[in-house]
Amino acid sequence: MSAHKLGVIAGLSPTEIFTAVEMPQASTESERTIKTTGTKLQADLDDTSSNPKIEKPVYNQQITLAGASQTLDLTALPVAAMPPAATRTVDMTGKRLIACFFHAAAANDSGGMTLKAAAANGYDLFGNGKEYLILPGEVVCAFFYQQPSARDPVAGADKDIDIAGTIGDVIDVVLAFGT
Repeated sequence: MSAHKLGVIAGLSPTEIFTAVEMPQASTESERTIKTTGTKLQADLDDTSSNPKIEKPVYNQQITLAGASQTLDLTALPVAAMPPAATRTVDMTGKRLIACFFHAAAANDSGGMTLKAAAANGYDLFGNGKEYLILPGEVVCAFFYQQPSARDPVAGADKDIDIAGTIGDVIDVVLAFGT
């Protein structure tokens, strides 16, 4: 059986450049610049020694909506296979969401795309009954850092995620499951 790994890096590093009016005593732009370290978290998650552990192959797909919505069934996710032309699906039942990444294409309809639990057998990504509107060009990334996932495990009644938008909208989706 294949090994499962996921490298995660998330962070923001703010820089503020003040005008010559705000800082007349500074003669150069670099003297008027404040760089803060911000926050950066990095984790290499795997299926043996990391906390949390990635225990199933990572789902990594670009989805183009063929209709107004598409449902991801977490009990039958298509994942990478070898050789490249091969296909396989993986059942995430009993596993918890460890990390997720969504990137809506900049060319998408300006109304955005909605990420939410499906009406039937819905898996709550953002809390019970909550949904997220991801706008064109936006990135949403979340992961558990140095502790096990507190999310509900995938189950028969908790398995479907709906992605809704306009026909032709594109979104990159990465989902990792484990404990």
